[in-house]
Amino acid sequence: MRVVVIEDSRTQAQQLAGVLTREGFAVTICRDGESGSPPASPRRPPW
Repeated sequence: MRVVVIEDSRTQAQQLAGVLTREGFAVTICRDGESGSPPASPRRPPW
């Protein structure tokens, strides 16, 4: 499963990404909501 972490604090984003990665998630880090919108958009319909 893919997770997008949107966080302006680099340290907090890296800590959270580390935890999520250890739990088996693929993580993308974005520094703000504007840059996080495209990666967070669904790639295919949920149905």
